[in-house]
Amino acid sequence: MNILFVFSNLERNCGANMNIGLTLAGRMKAEHTVDAVVGYGRDSYDEEKASIFGKIYPVNLDEDDLLDAFLEKSNWKSKSSFGKICLMLTHLKEFVRYIDVLQRLYFESSKILRKAVEKACGEKQYDAVIGIVFPFSTAMAISKAKLRKTKKFVLMLDPFYSNRVIKRPGKAVRGWLEKGVGNRVDRIFTTDLIINEAPCKNPGLYVPVDFPEIIVGAERPADTHRVGDTIECTYVGGFYEDIRNPEYLLKLFTKLPPKYVLNIVGGGCESILEEYKNVLGERLKLHGVVSSEEAAEMRNKADVLVNVNSTLPNQVSSKLFEYFETGKPILNICKIIDCPSLKYTEKYVNAINIFEKDDFDYSSDVIQDNIDKMIRNVVSHLEIERIFYANTDECVCRQVIKEIE
Repeated sequence: MNILFVFSNLERNCGANMNIGLTLAGRMKAEHTVDAVVGYGRDSYDEEKASIFGKIYPVNLDEDDLLDAFLEKSNWKSKSSFGKICLMLTHLKEFVRYIDVLQRLYFESSKILRKAVEKACGEKQYDAVIGIVFPFSTAMAISKAKLRKTKKFVLMLDPFYSNRVIKRPGKAVRGWLEKGVGNRVDRIFTTDLIINEAPCKNPGLYVPVDFPEIIVGAERPADTHRVGDTIECTYVGGFYEDIRNPEYLLKLFTKLPPKYVLNIVGGGCESILEEYKNVLGERLKLHGVVSSEEAAEMRNKADVLVNVNSTLPNQVSSKLFEYFETGKPILNICKIIDCPSLKYTEKYVNAINIFEKDDFDYSSDVIQDNIDKMIRNVVSHLEIERIFYANTDECVCRQVIKEIE
């Protein structure tokens, strides 16, 4: 079959959703022709990532620097809801301009992507087009494209309408947009957690799939961590004051013995991190935002991988499955009792589930009682594939191909 993927970008640090799309395309290309429409902005797409595809249809989606500049300067993502309101009121003129850029990002880029998809399908007969969401404008582009014999699919592993952070009236707008897409595409591949709250009731529209982060038959990189006087614990990802606050994790480390060192790879909540840097000193290493290759190297060097879940009951971080693939111990911090990560970590022998409702001394004891034996017991890749087969590229690829056929 001929399959056309659609990405809003394929930059070096293009994000988890884009990398998941690349994983599926890489698995499909063994038996199918796989091409891609790829958006790009100030930076062109990554040539190495694009090499997966037989043909690339590049699309210029360049916006001015306003959006990135505003978000970076204001530290928007990590602010609480109250903090966002205060920022809007104190930077009203700048925020109005930001909204204008956001509107163009959603509607103008959707229109440009749609025309690119129509042009590609006019040059070659594709059996299916698969749009990789985020952003949702990619789904809008796929849904509105005028295609004759090509089936339309959307891969959406992060919630759009059912995002619990979004409140009215934004939620109503998102519901309207997702229903519009649902009425015009053949299938939306998403998680069970999202399907439970989906706005579209079309029978068979939503197809449940899981995060395909585990590569069947992959050779695990040589473990570069050394046995030493310290236990290197590494967290890879972002922090947010309202839904993924790092304070419990940081305070927990003040209760652990000095040999426990915490590496933070990512951004967000800088003021909280700096506060605890003054307390923990060299036991807290702040690496900031790094490339996906550097993040993978940091995971490989770690003794223990740290996962801080969000307060949202319908979202699981995709990095958890990257952690599983290493076979290493995982310190899994749960902010809510019914944390959706437990569905996976309870099957993994090298996971320690810590609940923020628990006393710090108790949590510290649980970690110390278990971590040494876990470090010596790295789970084999074959065993990871067996336990989490639903999270392999092979399994999810089969599910997608079955729907296309």
